[in-house]
Amino acid sequence: MSFWSESMKKCSINWYDYETNTWQTILDMTEQPAHLALISNQFVFAVGSYNLISQSVKMFDLSLQTPSWLSLVNMLVGRRHFGVGVLNNCVYAVSSINILANLYYK
Repeated sequence: MSFWSESMKKCSINWYDYETNTWQTILDMTEQPAHLALISNQFVFAVGSYNLISQSVKMFDLSLQTPSWLSLVNMLVGRRHFGVGVLNNCVYAVSSINILANLYYK
């Protein structure tokens, strides 16, 4: 779950831990991702940016002792209003309205 704080200008990423029955916080981000995806219960991917055309892809490794968001290779095209899925440990960005977004939201 992601939550944007307008007053603090940062996004808090939280997840629910069933074993401890508590909410945990992952390191905050300076932008709100459009989608989050999880692979192997270890890697959290933040894809795109909420309400913006974005190519951004970042990864967070939950197993690291010094956690940080790592910037990965950008998506080939900027996207807005798209879906994200995980299949066979691969993250896929699905669909978009890139042409309309580029015309109306520049």
